[in-house]
Amino acid sequence: MINIVIIDDELNARAFLANLLAKELSDEFHLVDSCASVKDGVKAIKDNKVDLVFLDIHMPEEDGFELMGYFEDVDFEIIFVTAFDRYAIK
Repeated sequence: MINIVIIDDELNARAFLANLLAKELSDEFHLVDSCASVKDGVKAIKDNKVDLVFLDIHMPEEDGFELMGYFEDVDFEIIFVTAFDRYAIK
């Protein structure tokens, strides 16, 4: 079972991704938490054993890249999700 956290400031984006995962991979993953900010996402990751994080890059308070600064060892995989093509190269 893959434990997942979704971090995205847009409610519709979080709901869409959660629904897509439930529809396509319901037997293979467990959605641990769905968070609207880096701050809440860091707490969810630290409070749970997380294998995979779907992480929005462009968010109001902190961007997704800043999340990694909260961890000495990033022991989970990250899939960046964004609607902004300018982040693709970064």
